Amino acid sequence: MNSEDIESFKIIAKMCDKFIFGIDRSKNFALQISARLDDYADDDEYLDETRVALSCYQPGGGEFLFNEKDMLRKVIALKAYVNKLLSNNDP
Repeated sequence: MNSEDIESFKIIAKMCDKFIFGIDRSKNFALQISARLDDYADDDEYLDETRVALSCYQPGGGEFLFNEKDMLRKVIALKAYVNKLLSNNDP
């Protein structure tokens, strides 16, 4: 992972924190996280699946959509995954 990727994953981790702590759980913010994952989705199945889930988020839920509770679990898992990726690249 290059330094640009490391910085991008640090930003994703901070975005996850904003979602997890309830600072911003809007659909628009979820789409911003999803967009950040676009660069990595082709090479990582988990990030691709999470990217798709984020794009199917609606705070109130709905048919074929993830509600806030479901998305919170996914974002917590994403944060853990990103932290693991970052820790694997510590010098």
